[in-house]
Amino acid sequence: MEYYGIHYDSVIEHHGIKGQKWGVRRYQTEDGSLTEAGKKRYHRDASERGYKDYDEITGMYSKKTKKGEDILIPSAKRYAKEDYTRAKSVASEGSNLSRNLSELYKTITKNKNVSPLDLTNFTDQELRDALNRANLERQYNDVFNAPQVSKGRQYAEKAFQVGTAALATTASALSVALAIKELTGK
Repeated sequence: MEYYGIHYDSVIEHHGIKGQKWGVRRYQTEDGSLTEAGKKRYHRDASERGYKDYDEITGMYSKKTKKGEDILIPSAKRYAKEDYTRAKSVASEGSNLSRNLSELYKTITKNKNVSPLDLTNFTDQELRDALNRANLERQYNDVFNAPQVSKGRQYAEKAFQVGTAALATTASALSVALAIKELTGK
């Protein structure tokens, strides 16, 4: 891949949410009213929290409690923070799953060790013969039966490594973004 005259094998880029423009809010407009995405999120929030009564005039959900009526006020900042948190947890879980699968793959593909022989019962000549035979077999296999990894497996391993790195990078970036949002109070 060529990018500004520089050759990269694997480049991970992120340019925001598809269709979203700089300065355009996702859940709330500048006057404080909810966008379509904000309304959907508010309705989902109301159903998750048990608010069932909807007032068409005010556009707000409420529920009856022991103390009276409780009105659910939309919170676009909280919605955005929850989206970041949810995306971070998904990326982290994906990264952990990828790492665990990688470890499992390494465990499965390792060569199994042969149990050692009891050498006390062999003479020196028998040991030399056994070693020579093992060396000859190893040399023969290296020359004529070289272990070959299929192109598909090589591609899958590389894709898996890139995916693992991407998930780990995404989780880290989302963690940093959440920390910055909390520090700035936005």
